[in-house]
Amino acid sequence: MVEKANLKRRRSLRGYPGLRGWASALLLALGTLLGSSESWAAIGFVQTNSVSPNATVSTLSVAFTSAQGAGDLIVVGMSWGSSASVSSITDTKGNTYTLAVGPTSFSGAASAVYYAKNIAAAAAGANTVTVTFNTSTGTPDLRVAEYSGIDTTSPLDVTAVSTGTSATSSSGSATTTNANDLLIGSNAVLSGTAGAGTGFTQRQISTQDGNILEDQIVSATGAYSATAPLTSSAAWIMQMAAFKAAAPGGDTTPPSAPTGLNFSGTTASQTTLNWTASTDNVGVTGYRVERCAGGVGCSTFTQIGTPTATTFTDTGLAAGTSYTYRVRATDGAGNLSAYSSPATTTTSANPITYVQSNSVSPNSTVSTISVPFTAAQVAGHFIVVATSWGSAVSISSVSDTKGNTYSLAVGPTTFSGAASAIYYAKNIAAAAAGANTVTVTYSAATGTPDLRVAEYAGVDTTSPLDVTAVSTGTSATSSSGSATTTNPNELLVGANAVLSGTQGAGTGFTKRQISTLDGNILEDQIVSATGAYTATAPLTSSAAWIMQMAAFKASGGGDTTPPGQTVGLNATATSASQINLSWTAGTDNVGVTGYRVERCAGSGCTSFVQVGTPTTNSFNDTGLSASTLYRYQVRATDAAGNLGAYSSPPAGATTFASSGDTTPPTAPTVAVLASSSTEIDITWSGATDNIGVTGYIVERCTGTGCSSFVAQGSPTTSPFYSTGLTPNTTYIFRMRALDAAGNASPNSNLLTVTTPVASPDCD
Repeated sequence: MVEKANLKRRRSLRGYPGLRGWASALLLALGTLLGSSESWAAIGFVQTNSVSPNATVSTLSVAFTSAQGAGDLIVVGMSWGSSASVSSITDTKGNTYTLAVGPTSFSGAASAVYYAKNIAAAAAGANTVTVTFNTSTGTPDLRVAEYSGIDTTSPLDVTAVSTGTSATSSSGSATTTNANDLLIGSNAVLSGTAGAGTGFTQRQISTQDGNILEDQIVSATGAYSATAPLTSSAAWIMQMAAFKAAAPGGDTTPPSAPTGLNFSGTTASQTTLNWTASTDNVGVTGYRVERCAGGVGCSTFTQIGTPTATTFTDTGLAAGTSYTYRVRATDGAGNLSAYSSPATTTTSANPITYVQSNSVSPNSTVSTISVPFTAAQVAGHFIVVATSWGSAVSISSVSDTKGNTYSLAVGPTTFSGAASAIYYAKNIAAAAAGANTVTVTYSAATGTPDLRVAEYAGVDTTSPLDVTAVSTGTSATSSSGSATTTNPNELLVGANAVLSGTQGAGTGFTKRQISTLDGNILEDQIVSATGAYTATAPLTSSAAWIMQMAAFKASGGGDTTPPGQTVGLNATATSASQINLSWTAGTDNVGVTGYRVERCAGSGCTSFVQVGTPTTNSFNDTGLSASTLYRYQVRATDAAGNLGAYSSPPAGATTFASSGDTTPPTAPTVAVLASSSTEIDITWSGATDNIGVTGYIVERCTGTGCSSFVAQGSPTTSPFYSTGLTPNTTYIFRMRALDAAGNASPNSNLLTVTTPVASPDCD
């Protein structure tokens, strides 16, 4: 089974023993429950299969040839060359696989037992188990078996594992805590396996590698070992996992699927789901709500809630975006129903809101005119600029301190010696209070110009301008004339240039600015339906006027470009209950606003659940179980709620074993040992622990004042060599010490080092 130079090819193996006596032994065992008025669920062997190719492969698959029952247990026994590791275990039906025991390495071989509880039903031949290794490995093998009557919520009881070189493989002893258990024995051998051990039944012996999967069903707590005689004395690994029978009354009937999934109260950022209650032979205990971003046909679902009632409110959604949901029920035994039919809803567009405005109208002849925004500005907002001037000159440019780009919406329009125009800047950069000033530059000096500016939120960040209207006249009311909008949610901005003065806003509009010297207005109205609209404003007296209107679309999710895929995800266990994550900062056409961190437990797990929403590119996941492998995936989000692609492949780490030691080491002190243009060597001292320091975690970030630290390594001794660096670049290092219990010290001092422009590599 293993990559070993002197490995001899197996001789033919003994045939499979029949099932004689197994059923009667099981019935006898089940009949001996002391004084029990109820029977534990009868554990039953269902089917098995195996594969052991005589080849070097990176994936290995085997199918269940018969139909599978919902709620059953799958056990996976496997072995491979110890130079590789298991990246994932999955199957066609999406069952989640959890590590029971191992991986155990010995004499060039590795072995492990995994399981999937409460499995989905599958037709004959419709479920294939696939193991993926991190690299190709020689002569691996895969043995699978299905059992009924096993606890569907927390089936694993105890495990045992041992290695040796002899003619019998033995797991060593483990004492069960449950009266009725299924014992699984699985070995990896360098000779061959002659058959099942005492009390066990052989289910598979892999044809190429001679490794066994055997089982025994017991009916009393006690100390048990899995053994198997070998064809000759050789190195072996033997593992045993004990799985609990379903509790008395053993409910294995799933609830009915929820029906009637619908929505209420959908806004720009949330929706409420409702459905008809499921039914169950014992009782429904709750529901699992899953969502994917997309309309009909969306298939990438993520669990987002576990309500106990038939309603759930999903918040933090993106405006103008379609979401598809599905729901399934669960009962007290952990049985899961089929999914409801998927249902789709679309959030409304973001409400447009006025933020701030300002104006200036100097009583002089000037060639430039400027006005600041006095309050802070938010990234992605929208600026409108209305300006008027003498028609003998033209506008050379409209600009601002933050480098936003201004586009002409309507105009320039000239009439009776005056000129007027409306400009806008979409998807603006953030600015502190008073830090952004808008400047209009004219082709020559012009008398008594004026400048009115306003900021809005919720306007489309990609293509905001819808329609415009403009008119001129000589009367007591300025009017733009009519324009018919094409989008239901819009911002209408009216701006005039008058030779008298403006009394106030027109019907339906709100005055934002009237320039003090020239009496020109900037007004707005927010509408929620398509139609023909006109901007008007009453004047102080009949006189010549220009009136312009521009209609801007609400953000229907405006920015529809998602952030880039998250890359560089790194997971590092720091204790028995914590794993720290870091990744490369995301990119986006507007800007990444945060990340969504999702986690699942087990090597082949696929049911990821969101566990954090950090705004920086790191996250510390706490409250975990000891000695457990957790896998993570991360994706970025932007202000419009667009979600980037998940990091791939998922990053995993195994928490440390639990220990009574809860005292962390002291922080180390870090110093430079040597450096060159491409390498920095660091050393450290001073870390102490009540029991003993076992290792360190080195983290690094790039740039002066940087804060996005990424794990670089986990040395046990000094020094640490940080290589592949960039010349003339500043790097900051920090370190933590670890003890055997996984307790991590506080961070060390920050060590800032700048690589030289050029130098020979340090030794």
